Amino acid sequence: MPTPSLNLQIPSYHDAHLLDARVYLPASYNSPTTQHWHRKVAIIGHPYAPLGGSYDDHVVLKVVQTLLRAGWVVSTFNFRGAHGKGRTSWTGKLEVKDFVSVVVWCLAYVQSLPPPVVPVSASSPRLAVPPSPLRVFPEGKEVVVEKCEAEEEEEMEVLIGGYSYGSLIASLTPPVPDVLELLETPPASAPTFAKALLTAKESARRWLDTHSSTRTSYSGTFNRAAVHAALQQEENRKLECEQANHGVDKKWKVTARYLLVSPLLPPISSFMMGFAGMKAWGLGRGSVDEREKGIETASARVLAVYGDGDTFTGIRKYRKWREKMECERWRGVEVGGAGHFWHEEGVMEILVGEVEEWARV
Repeated sequence: MPTPSLNLQIPSYHDAHLLDARVYLPASYNSPTTQHWHRKVAIIGHPYAPLGGSYDDHVVLKVVQTLLRAGWVVSTFNFRGAHGKGRTSWTGKLEVKDFVSVVVWCLAYVQSLPPPVVPVSASSPRLAVPPSPLRVFPEGKEVVVEKCEAEEEEEMEVLIGGYSYGSLIASLTPPVPDVLELLETPPASAPTFAKALLTAKESARRWLDTHSSTRTSYSGTFNRAAVHAALQQEENRKLECEQANHGVDKKWKVTARYLLVSPLLPPISSFMMGFAGMKAWGLGRGSVDEREKGIETASARVLAVYGDGDTFTGIRKYRKWREKMECERWRGVEVGGAGHFWHEEGVMEILVGEVEEWARV
């Protein structure tokens, strides 16, 4: 199973409850190539804590491993109540806020990660970033051309997902604009959370500086001093561009997709949410929160994978749900012979294959 790059605690923006979390960086970041590195991060929720669910669940770890192979930064965390820390709520409201807290922290972290360093030779490393576009600044009748950061939005993708109860909570998270609002303006009532976001950004910016000397995946001799010089040159260029742009922050275009493994449908989902019912996925009236869910937005891509032998949700319910929901952006995959826990022979390989294919597109 994969080894976390970071083990940490992330405070919930709701009440500063500390959530045990892990962050995994993909091999495509730690072993850079000449290809442009795409910023994409996945956050995966685990099964119901009162029944023993945690981020150590074998299905969760298998999904993590699969997403890492597809080039995603991945984070897992323990809901309150897992491993004896805190108590699981009866409505799911706190768990949704906890999930969002981790999503926001991960966005702050991955947005701040420096591009991987790609050594062209032992003495001439370069950064794995595309050439900076040219900006034109008129000064009277003259035209001054400078290399600067593009004013266009930088693209980033976030995958919100989970297994079993984790998929239920993932489906109830708000749309990306609401999540980004928390990132840009943390609540005044959540100073601990705001501080954690600053720490996330600083930790990400220092990642290469604190970890590059231990890497063993580079070919040839690794010239650490030259890499530092290249990084410093890039930082200086960014600073100059920020000043030229009057300090305007980088704009981000963040898109979301959702991964649901063995999702819980009524009546079991209603039981776990305190019989509040569910609006998500178009399953009726009443929910944790009546606002629109991110999974309901027109641009969100969804993959749901489930077994025809699931003991918590009957296959007829799954098939009816799939018939109602399936469209160009929404895909449901029924795995023959698979139960809720994915222990049956050969079914885990099918799950992994479906997730990896979808995650790479």
